[in-house]
Parts: sequence; structure tokens; C-alpha cells
Amino acid sequence: MTAVVLDASCMLAAFLPDEMVGGAADLVVRALTEGAVVPAIWRLEVVNGALQAHRRGRFDSEVLAALLMDFAKVAVSVDQDGAASPWGGVADLARRHHLSAYDASYLELARRRGLPLATLDAKLRRAAGHESVEVL
Repeated sequence: MTAVVLDASCMLAAFLPDEMVGGAADLVVRALTEGAVVPAIWRLEVVNGALQAHRRGRFDSEVLAALLMDFAKVAVSVDQDGAASPWGGVADLARRHHLSAYDASYLELARRRGLPLATLDAKLRRAAGHESVEVL
């Protein structure tokens, strides 16, 4: 088994009731089965995405509470190294590929560890291709 860097876009698309993209669910299952590795900001991004969807009226407070409980049960390995020195590789990747520092943290982690990246973000997918990072 090979670990997978799992980004927040996949997690949200797999769990949000009005998205539930089939491919995203498959990627999340694969990542969790094979070992999901995430940057330190991942949990905050996932929670923020769910909160934004709730604020936009996409689902009620009961669904939000259930989602947050489900998210809390997801076992991931949190990598602290990228967050410890974001002014290095993360900032460089963000600058070169016009990514947010948040998105660049996923790419930096995948590149540094030689892991595939599970993402639905088109811009991040393109950047990963330029960096020879496998995209799922």
C-alpha cells in the first residue's frame, strides 16, 4: 500500500450531501485505506468548507453537526514539517504555480514524500503535473 496526500476538496466533495461526487468518494476511501497524509491545515480547511456550505444554506445545522462528527472520526496522518517552514518549499511552489499557500502545502507534501495527490482542484492538478507528482 502507498500512502496518499488527501486534500480538502476531495474530502468535502465526498461528504457534503449536495455534492457527493462519486470519484471523490472513491479517492477518499482509497486514501483512508492506504493511509491518508495531510498537511497541518487540512482539518481547518475541511471544517471551514463545511461551515461555508452551511452558511450558504446548503444544509441545516443537524447535517452540519453530523458532518463534523464524521470528520472527527477520519484517521489521517498529519504532517507538521510543511507548516514548520512555509517560507521555503510551500512559498516557492505557491509563487511558481500561482497557488494559495494552503494549496501549495498539499503539493509540497506530496512532492517531498514522493506520494500521489488526491485532489479535485484543477489548478492544483496542473501544478502537480508540472512537478511530476502523481495525481489521483
